[in-house]
Amino acid sequence: MTKGDAVILTNDEIYKILPSLVRLPTDPAYSFPKLANTIPERFAVSAHSISPKPEYADLWIKKYGRWQHGNGNSRQHNSLGMSYAWWTLEVLGCFEEIHLSDQPDFSATPAWDESAPSVQGDIGRVGFTTFCLWAMRSRKSALWISVLSYDQEFIFESDGTWIDAIDADQEKVFA
Repeated sequence: MTKGDAVILTNDEIYKILPSLVRLPTDPAYSFPKLANTIPERFAVSAHSISPKPEYADLWIKKYGRWQHGNGNSRQHNSLGMSYAWWTLEVLGCFEEIHLSDQPDFSATPAWDESAPSVQGDIGRVGFTTFCLWAMRSRKSALWISVLSYDQEFIFESDGTWIDAIDADQEKVFA
């Protein structure tokens, strides 16, 4: 389904693209793989074409300083993060403010509605634990943005109920 320039993904499409968005754990000792299967049921996921330019990273550095992202990430990863931050803040005006960090890579305050939940996201694939922590704290309509490249992002919109699934699953694991 299409909504504006966004493509709303079906559950089957979400299952197919999930490994490219979230580093899913494979350790059978944890219940996370089962929990990951509930993502399509609890989040609306849409794909968007985006257009930050690589040169926006230089503009970000001049105004805000270089993003020194750890964990051995490449210069390309950091450049994409700074370019995306500049594009959303300075070019589009989507956010009142955006902060580059780690786990998540960014958090932002939406410009469109003061009562809107904050936006968090990652450049590239997010660790499943980081995604879980965000999801557990998320209220309805909270947004997670995964920026995969200079031309594509995926937006997860929470229905606010994933914490219930996590609690129920953990009760089974620790019973």
